[in-house]
Amino acid sequence: FEAEKHVPVPASYNDLYAEEGFRMWKDGMWYQREFAVPKTLQGERLVLRFGAVAYRARVFVNGREVGSHEGGHLPFECEVTDVVSWDYPNLLCVRCENRLSATTVPMGELRNAGENGQFAGQYPDVPFDFFPYAGIQRDVCLYTTPKAAYLESVRVTTAVGADGVATVTIAGRVVGVSENLIVDVRCHSRQTHRHYDAYDGGHGNVSVSGNFTADIRIPDAELWGVFQPNLYDAEILLYDGGGVVDAYEQRFGIRTIRVTGNRLLLNGKPVYLQGFGRHEDFPIIGRGLCHAANVRDHELLKWVNANSYRTTHYPYSEELVRLADEQGILLIAEAPAVSVNFDHLQDEGVRRELYDRHATMLKELIDRDFNAP
Repeated sequence: FEAEKHVPVPASYNDLYAEEGFRMWKDGMWYQREFAVPKTLQGERLVLRFGAVAYRARVFVNGREVGSHEGGHLPFECEVTDVVSWDYPNLLCVRCENRLSATTVPMGELRNAGENGQFAGQYPDVPFDFFPYAGIQRDVCLYTTPKAAYLESVRVTTAVGADGVATVTIAGRVVGVSENLIVDVRCHSRQTHRHYDAYDGGHGNVSVSGNFTADIRIPDAELWGVFQPNLYDAEILLYDGGGVVDAYEQRFGIRTIRVTGNRLLLNGKPVYLQGFGRHEDFPIIGRGLCHAANVRDHELLKWVNANSYRTTHYPYSEELVRLADEQGILLIAEAPAVSVNFDHLQDEGVRRELYDRHATMLKELIDRDFNAP
């Protein structure tokens, strides 16, 4: 059927139209579009990936629900291998709604009782001082992996010795049924273009559980630091019976960070944080991903000699995290639990529900940004 409105993605929908009630609407908005899948991808595993949908999302392909997610600032995926059509356009529908409550993260509709009445009387009824934008606010993509065996996850950890030698551990998990799966791991410096292999030549068997680990030794490692964005790329190749069946490249930085007393030590040296709290809000697109605004904001940060900022009050886009990695800017990341106040919740079941949602979103944030320096 003909769409009622034409809404760009990514963007918040709130400020796009002037009709009464549109900006504040929070009880459900349907997005739909058609997409075709090239027949050359037959035999592959197909996955829809959403960068962020605020606040709750349900996803349908060709009338079948393929996934859902709660939380407006982190990515989620839906496998669609068995529901797509190869002979005619596919219909993708996404229902998003932005009604907040005492058990959502962030909270809302508390009759402005939170924070000792600090936000009493404001509209919309939320215990925080920024607008609860809604919609498909970050990119949506369709990606593929092999069906029989593929790399599911990759994590990079680094340690630096007193002699300047860094040990880089690449760990991950493979989904597959073959008994002949082998992982080859290597990495190279983006600055010097030097290449490094894992200790044993790079090859390692995948365990029965699908896990693998490889260590890489890097002499005279170039450390990632403030305005010193030294970066490396790890290349992970998955072999099955001799041929490469899947590959992934993971960027990372080598650095140490710890707290001693009241000092934050980056690579063993005190670092003084100069910066701001920031928001992703921007005219017209709301909290929609805007690469130009991100680049300009970082230029303004450097103009005033800022070296850091706080992601007030929710996880920012992956693209912005990568930009900070590339420019040597420190981030203080936050889960979206702004103004969470357990003391106002008398019902233990409600408190537990809120706590569990907070813990889930914090885990999703850590999983997403684990490899970012």
